[in-house]
Amino acid sequence: MPSPAIDTHKLRSRFIADTVRYAPAVLIPAAVSVASVSVFTRLLDADAYGVYSLVISAVTILTVVAAGWIEQSVLRYLPDYDAARSQKEASARVIGVTAAMCAVVVLCSLIAYLLTRGSTGVFARFLLPASMLLIAEASFLALGSVLQSRLRSRALSTLRSVGAVLRFGMALGLVLWFHRDLRWLLIGTALGRGIVAVATLIMVARDASGWAVPKLDRAVVARFVAYGVPMLGWTLSSRVLGLSDRFVIEAYHGSAAVGVYSANYALVTMGFGLLSGPLLIAAHPLIVAAWKDHGAERAPETIASFSRLYVLGLMPVVAILALCSREVAAILLGHTFREGHEIIPILVLGIFVWGFSMYGHKGLELAERTNIMFVFAAITAAVNVILNFIFVPAYGYKAAAVTTLASAFVYPILVHWVSKRYIPWRIPWATVVQAAGASAAAFMLGALVKRALASNPPLVVASVTSVAMISVYAAILWWLHRRGRNRKGNA
Repeated sequence: MPSPAIDTHKLRSRFIADTVRYAPAVLIPAAVSVASVSVFTRLLDADAYGVYSLVISAVTILTVVAAGWIEQSVLRYLPDYDAARSQKEASARVIGVTAAMCAVVVLCSLIAYLLTRGSTGVFARFLLPASMLLIAEASFLALGSVLQSRLRSRALSTLRSVGAVLRFGMALGLVLWFHRDLRWLLIGTALGRGIVAVATLIMVARDASGWAVPKLDRAVVARFVAYGVPMLGWTLSSRVLGLSDRFVIEAYHGSAAVGVYSANYALVTMGFGLLSGPLLIAAHPLIVAAWKDHGAERAPETIASFSRLYVLGLMPVVAILALCSREVAAILLGHTFREGHEIIPILVLGIFVWGFSMYGHKGLELAERTNIMFVFAAITAAVNVILNFIFVPAYGYKAAAVTTLASAFVYPILVHWVSKRYIPWRIPWATVVQAAGASAAAFMLGALVKRALASNPPLVVASVTSVAMISVYAAILWWLHRRGRNRKGNA
């Protein structure tokens, strides 16, 4: 007997409501990140900001290695542990694993410090503050997953928002108070995240029946390692895809080029994340719920519906950032970094495609084929690294943007091809064509508006052009929708 049809109107209404509910947890950290890029590119020169970006990139990758396996295992097994024993006992075991992980990080950091103590390399002096930041980030990632698993979304959202503000505020405060030195920037960032990590520890450890005492359970550690380490593959590969180009740029063109590239890259990822983040977060539980309620045969319809909303909502953003990249860079970046605005249109398209694929691989997640996801992500990351080594030495950071775009297409192509064997990803091609056409028309009108306003400040040009483009885009889609309804009515 076929499963009942999905009420797509109800599903979309719930999606919009959940997007609004999750928005602050994404919007506040993303807005703070954009603000930090804007401020620090004015306080630091391109060389210093490039070194800072490389250190942060390394810490981001190492955080996934250190704590990603704990996060994935907690999300998978904590509900079972909570059901089998008290929450306090389950928390004690997670805290114990986290403490052991931190001890290993401290030990490795001390060994690295002793080995590089006499080094005169530019990165040697940042090892200890970077280690502080790594411990804080890894602890928060591991312990925050407990709150996520127990559906304490409001508490976790608050911690993430406060953490973003503290990271920025303390980093800026220490740099301005003491010295414009990257060490103080990293120390301030570490202290801001560390405060939130301690607050998260208190929330996890505190229970109605008392305080959880850390306990290192070997069976729990073994189970976490067996499940969590393979799950690291996809996350780590995606981090490599997004961050590896900086190290290639540094090797061939120096820290200043890294600084320019990273600043513009951050504007795209954080700015685009302001809009795409809540959509992705809200869609996941609704896709899972629809799959459980309606079965695998209805899952493609649900995934396609959310894919369609993603395209409709974010395609005009791609067009706006492509047209107004110079103005966006002028508003948000220091003068030295604005020359990199030419890569913004390339990067925003690549990140749009990558975000689109996050809906496509939901079928593989539901079918529990995460091993395939890992292989495809690893292939994508490898393609990106190879292309970087081929083109970046000759063409610089602009080539890195192009290789990012080219690599971003690899993953969705592979996912779409293999998903046919499990839960197929039905790409809404008609919607893609309509949204692309409407965006192209909006782009052309926006170019005329921008030219007419050329003598005005960048903020005025970008704002008026964006409003004009969104108005045209919405009007064209409304006309196409009405036309489609009339055709159905006549049929």
